[in-house]
This record gives sequence, C-alpha cells and structure tokens, in this order.
Amino acid sequence: MNTIIRYILLIAFITMFTDMKSQGLTLSGRVTNYPHNYVSLYQVNDGDLKLYEVIPIQSDSLFRFDVPQGEAGFYYLGVDDQIKSVFAEIYIPQGQASNLLVDNKVVAEESVPEPALAAYQKKWDELKRIHQIRYFKEGRDTANIENMMSAYDEDYLKFIEGVQSSNHDFNAIMRLKAEVEYELFWLRSFSMVTEAASQKMLQQSVFKRLLNKRFDSAKYLLVKDGSHYLNSYPSFYARANGHRPEDYFKYSMSLFNNDKLKGQLLKDHIIMRKKSGKDYDYLMETYGHNLVTESQKKAIAAYEKEIKKFAADSPAIDFRYADASGQVHALSDYKGKVVLVDVWATWCAPCKAEIPHLEKVIDHYETNPDIVFISVSIDKQKDKAKWEKFIEEHGMKGIQLITDKGFKSQIMLDYEITGVPRFMLFNKEGNIVSVNAARPSNPRLKEMIDELL
Repeated sequence: MNTIIRYILLIAFITMFTDMKSQGLTLSGRVTNYPHNYVSLYQVNDGDLKLYEVIPIQSDSLFRFDVPQGEAGFYYLGVDDQIKSVFAEIYIPQGQASNLLVDNKVVAEESVPEPALAAYQKKWDELKRIHQIRYFKEGRDTANIENMMSAYDEDYLKFIEGVQSSNHDFNAIMRLKAEVEYELFWLRSFSMVTEAASQKMLQQSVFKRLLNKRFDSAKYLLVKDGSHYLNSYPSFYARANGHRPEDYFKYSMSLFNNDKLKGQLLKDHIIMRKKSGKDYDYLMETYGHNLVTESQKKAIAAYEKEIKKFAADSPAIDFRYADASGQVHALSDYKGKVVLVDVWATWCAPCKAEIPHLEKVIDHYETNPDIVFISVSIDKQKDKAKWEKFIEEHGMKGIQLITDKGFKSQIMLDYEITGVPRFMLFNKEGNIVSVNAARPSNPRLKEMIDELL
C-alpha cells in the first residue's frame, strides 16, 4: 500500500509540475489617471522587443494579458503598437500572476511580483542614470575619461556581484541585462568619439574585456537590446584593432562562434540594410545555412515578400535636394547614366571611414561619362555650414547634396533607411540595382558597377 501511495503522490507531483510549466504567466492590473484607451504588452524575442498584444482598457479600468507559453523574464507595457510607447519594464517569475497598479503610466513598486527583485532593477537604473549623465556632461574632455570610466566600471562590477536574490533565474537574467546595457553604452560612445578619446577608452578595463570577449552563447538574445549589442560589436572590434576588412559582413560573422548568433546577424544585416537583388542572393547562398531558428526563418520569409518593391529592375523612387550653392539636383536628372548614391552624415564615424574608399572609386571611373556619384547628407539644416566646411576641407568629389529634414527626409522614408552610411546603385534606365549596395571598401561594389557600364 505504501508503494502505491508513493506512486500516486509521485504522479500527482509530476502532473502539478507539468501544469505549472504549461501555465505560462499572466500580467494584469488596474489603471488610474491613464490618458489612453489601450495598453500593449511586449516581450523579448531574439534580442529585440516584439509586440505580443494590444488590448483595450476595460470599463472597470482593468487589463489582463495571458501568455500561455510565457517564460520567466522581463516584460514591457506600452500604450500602442509602437515600441517607443513602452513605459514600464516588469520581471515576471514563471507561473506567477501579477496585479499591477498603474497610475499615469507609472507602476506602483509594491504591486509588482516580488518587489525585492524590482529593487535590483531600480538600483541598476539609478546607477546608469548617474554615470551616464556624468559622461554626457564631462565626456568631451579626454582628460576626464579615465576617472569617469573607472568609477562607472567599479560600480557596475559591484552591482553584478551584488545581485544575490533567492531567485536564481532572476539573478542570471538581471546580470545579463546589466552586462548588455552597460557594454552597449560604451560601444555606442566609442563609435562617436575622436581618435584621441578612443585610444584613451581602449586602455580602460571595460574595453579590455570587450576585446577579449567570446560570443559562443546565444544568451545575449534573451534580453532587450541584445541584438543591437551584437550588431554593434563588429564595428567596434574593427576600429579598435585597426582592421579595414574588404568584406565587412564576412569579417563580422567570423567574430561569433554560435550558429544562432550568426543567424541573427545575417537576419539583421539583410533586413536592416534592405538587401535585395544580387546582394540578397549572394548572402543567402553563402550564409543562409546559419538561419537555424524558426523565428529567423520566418523573418526572412516575410522580408522576401516585402522587398519586392525594392527588387532589382524596379523603378527608382525619385528624390531632389540642393547642393551648397542652392542648385537642386534630382535622381531622375541623371537617367541614362549609372548612379551611385551615398546617404551619409558628417557626425557618422562609419560614413567618414568610407569616404577615402569612395574617393578611390570615383577616381577609378573619372574618365567614364556614363556614371555619376551623388552624396546625400542627412545633417540637419542648422548644421549646413558645418557640412559645407567638411566637404570643402576633405575635397569631396561627386555631387554633394543635403536633405531638409535629417532622418525624416523623404529619401529616408521612401527607401526605409534607418541607419547610415547607405549606398544605393541605379542603372541607366533609372531602375534599382540595389538599395543597399556593397560599401566602397568592398571590392564587390566595383564588380557591380562594371556589370552596368
């Protein structure tokens, strides 16, 4: 009998455990002074925030999200289907429900599951705020870099060591979240500083750790900004080591030792850079086997449908902007010629790194009347004088134009450009060859041009 009872109890325990695992999680609550009719839930998917659901606020001011497959981790509340609407970040343990109190988009600390865990989040957010404000105030002075970075690094390491709650899952994800946010801040900062400042930065502990980092785990895709962190690393590593790879993407892939990370890098490279035509075919033929997860494969499948409007031989979307003298140039003015368009900015380090390579390409085709080079700056109009001085000091060749609204300019919207530099190639018929062509530092660009001439 005892054996039977023990067996029954064991089965009951297994059933209960299975039910708990399958329960997922629930995120619910009540709003007050909430100036919106909807609330949205975002979760982390492959290192990015992805919308889970947008629901209306009920008549009794309540909301409820059921996430059947939800696992323990950070979840994010927003107002609508735009990521910029996110206003709260909450850690939800596995199988737990929440009953949040949201007053004017502020979540009451005492209403979150396990407030002791939220205290770690609050401490980390405050630590970031203090040190990053200090950096933005004092960071332009190279002499201050060592003290600022040393102080921030010391506090960061103390925080990581101090994450010692009774919830081991939380400890791991909180440390990872802090690691990604901390190092991403320095990767971003490094991309925008002078050479003198960058050399000073490289002497600091955080950059020594970054230079010796091994990316052999997909764990970075478990937290928000993990994908951005991975995509920011190759340009940092190349600049820090003085590398000028001819094939930047091949170089980037070589820095990662995990199939899922390689697949993520490929997916992001294709989608973010709007790869199409022969460039897209080449990437998929060469690296497509790295797409190992269903989410990566689905994203690329959806992208293939989307890029039809940017497919090779599709009509170019015209644009027109003024040069330094005020003369307006339109892309359509140069129909009958091969046109290479460089969308760039004077504040963009990768853009400036490509300028010497672009000048060599222009020189190579100097005697060929069938090709035109147009550089379109997205510097703001208030910085027009700075742009004019830059192109004059650097003796930049080709047709130099400046947009009217920076990132909100029509060329950026029409070609869905979210980052610079962006090189676009058009044939003599005024049709698209590639809206994200190889950069001048890559020999493939000349190969593409030669095929058109």
